[in-house]
Amino acid sequence: MTEVLLVSGEEKDLAAMAQGLQAGGAGVCRVRSGAAALELLRERYFDLVVVDETLDDMTGLALIGRIVARHPMIDTAAVSSLTPGKFHEASEGFGVLMQLPSMPDSSHAAKLLEQLNKIRGMEQTPAPKETGEQ
Repeated sequence: MTEVLLVSGEEKDLAAMAQGLQAGGAGVCRVRSGAAALELLRERYFDLVVVDETLDDMTGLALIGRIVARHPMIDTAAVSSLTPGKFHEASEGFGVLMQLPSMPDSSHAAKLLEQLNKIRGMEQTPAPKETGEQ
């Protein structure tokens, strides 16, 4: 089962996303701050962390930067009101799987799980063997 950590100061902001993730078969855990997310990540593995744009203790992208530095194999997604170009600049080097709009819904959750499964499929597919034939 895919395990997802949602980080948002307001539960309602990612409520539809949580429902969509659970409907897609993912397990969902929620915390309200960046510090709480980092603490939980020391104790437990998550396949994906979805971060709201602003938290009480840091920005969402600042949290993702800290997650990537400590847990580079965990995929992340971020709620952001930045334009795609500005988001790309701000998150460059973080490997963010997806930019989400404010108040993402179940359709965004489905797209996010689809992207995650595609990446996992690529990671799990062995390279074709060379046969020497031309």
